[in-house]
Amino acid sequence: MPENNNFTLPQGVDWLSKLCNTLISIRRKREDEFNSVNMVVGKDPVALAKSYIQPDGQDVNPVDRKEDEGLTSRSELIKLIFNFFKHQHFNQAGNNQLVILADAGMGKSALLGMLKMMHLTAFFPQEKECVLLKLGQDTLAKVAEIHNRLGTILLLDSLDEDPCLATQGAKARLIELLDATRDFYRVIITCRTQFFPEYEADTLKGPGFFRVGGYVCQLKYLSYFNDDQVLAFLNKRYASYLDIFRKNKQIGRARGLIERMGALRCRPMLLAYIDDLMKSQICQQESVTEYDIYTALVEQWLLREQKLRGIEPKQLHRACLTLASEMMLQRKRSISLTELDALCDDYPQLKLLPREHITGRSLLNMDSDRNYRFAHYSIQEYLVAHRLLNDAAWQPASVMSHSDLIVSMLRTYLERNHSVMNENVVRYCLGGGPYVLSDLIRIPAGEFLMGCGMGEGSLSERPQHLVYLDEYYIAKYPVTVERYRQFCMVTGRQMPEPPIWGWQDTHPIVNVSYEDATAYAAWVGMELPTEAEWEKAARGAEGLIYPWGNDWDASKCCNSSGKNKPKGTVPVGSYPEGNNKYGVFDLAGNVWEWCADWYAANYYKNAPTLNPIGPERGTFHVLRGGSWCDSGSRFFRSGCRFMAIPDRGNDCFGFRCVFRPPKQK
Repeated sequence: MPENNNFTLPQGVDWLSKLCNTLISIRRKREDEFNSVNMVVGKDPVALAKSYIQPDGQDVNPVDRKEDEGLTSRSELIKLIFNFFKHQHFNQAGNNQLVILADAGMGKSALLGMLKMMHLTAFFPQEKECVLLKLGQDTLAKVAEIHNRLGTILLLDSLDEDPCLATQGAKARLIELLDATRDFYRVIITCRTQFFPEYEADTLKGPGFFRVGGYVCQLKYLSYFNDDQVLAFLNKRYASYLDIFRKNKQIGRARGLIERMGALRCRPMLLAYIDDLMKSQICQQESVTEYDIYTALVEQWLLREQKLRGIEPKQLHRACLTLASEMMLQRKRSISLTELDALCDDYPQLKLLPREHITGRSLLNMDSDRNYRFAHYSIQEYLVAHRLLNDAAWQPASVMSHSDLIVSMLRTYLERNHSVMNENVVRYCLGGGPYVLSDLIRIPAGEFLMGCGMGEGSLSERPQHLVYLDEYYIAKYPVTVERYRQFCMVTGRQMPEPPIWGWQDTHPIVNVSYEDATAYAAWVGMELPTEAEWEKAARGAEGLIYPWGNDWDASKCCNSSGKNKPKGTVPVGSYPEGNNKYGVFDLAGNVWEWCADWYAANYYKNAPTLNPIGPERGTFHVLRGGSWCDSGSRFFRSGCRFMAIPDRGNDCFGFRCVFRPPKQK
């Protein structure tokens, strides 16, 4: 019997209205399926259909292309998906599986919800089944229960929110899902772009396909809303206004705010709350950041809840901050009433949360199964970012899952407010690694004189020039043997050859190459310092020749001058009198320290004056600071430059790390 691929492609501008009318008529008969859509999308299916704007799709990440340059080919995504449903595919693993990527709030879940509702309203052939699932720990079990696999379209939402990622990683989980669903008629998986695992582009098929684990799958990105789609949304939003003058005035106000939102105007989730945003004083600023938008949303919601339930906004805000934090720590998107009651023993403020069914415009919803969830995952992320920034006394019990949206919000907040990071922000940005704020020394933003004047140092250290550096944090000590060994144990990397004096935990690691140093720095969420950052930390606020002053004193660092020559490195921090006022240890002596820059002898002649990062390429990498095996004053000057081939180390080479606070990109 020939396969029926007669998928009815939506035609005309009125098909969404017809779909809404059909949904209303079948609602009572298909209540369970309506509820399943509501569970995934977090919105009533009919309300979603009424306000839905057809999105476009494209083969390349919209973040990588400027829409106004005309370089991006975009098409109606529903049409692209229906072509994917209809066309016969070669028998190659992955040909029946499609991945859709987009940023937070772009409408990935809503798209799958609309596809499910189109199935309910006979846009799909009658013999085709359509199953919509939120990815979770029970997904494979649910998939295994589906018998008519060759006749089923499987929609799997939010790989980025899948709790299995905590133990498997995104790539392993994706391959597991592809393995489990390879014999379905068609499969669509959605994910946030930032959380999608690295993959290999398929050069044979070109853009729109990728390779992973033996599969070649289709890949589409949700396009940002263009101006026509934004206007269409506003016309739908204010369609109930009978007074044309009032309607046009409201649309004009909304468009004024949308223009100030910049790229954020392209996100359907934020557009859905445009009325709330227009009420907020926060959004009347000349430009508004992502953090501002979410602050305004939460502020207006708290005021509504005060009128509706009489809950004092500050108390409800505190309860929501606690709930969002606990859900993030537990890597959960929703939490049951039973689980919430258990949390109330430790956090009594959670008792303020309403216990009845919550829907509508609330930012905190309770579904029919009495599970709490925020209206959108990005609301939960914002609340965590807010607490990281404003609750210095909070001590999370464990490491939270990493979120690019949270880091982005931290960036914009710190940039605009010129704020100093607290311990929680550092720990979050560093992914809960071995470093804490007390391990780092803050070097404030500002200018310093880099290089050496006439009569001091070599030609490669001249001319002396003024350099401006943004704020950064530099490790108080070089990386120790103990910390580097921990890195090797976790990553499977081999320890370098031990020096003749053997490994001693509190000594600086040695015999490491530049590649070893950069790998460690990436593992702890940091980087190697540029030589400008290293030199500013060494010279101190006073611009000293040596970290401790302008006169050479062999007793203030580990070196081979004089009679008592060391036989190797010493424990880090052994020469506190060799520090400057910043309080960074061992910037002179003990080990040479790898820097991020390539070395060029004449670099200073035309070096940038703002955050220089060294030449684009080279043969050698820079080292700074002198070591235990050097003697005399020359190598211990803060301005002294040394270099070595990056793939080699020796028993005089070590390194330390820097952390650059999140700043707006």
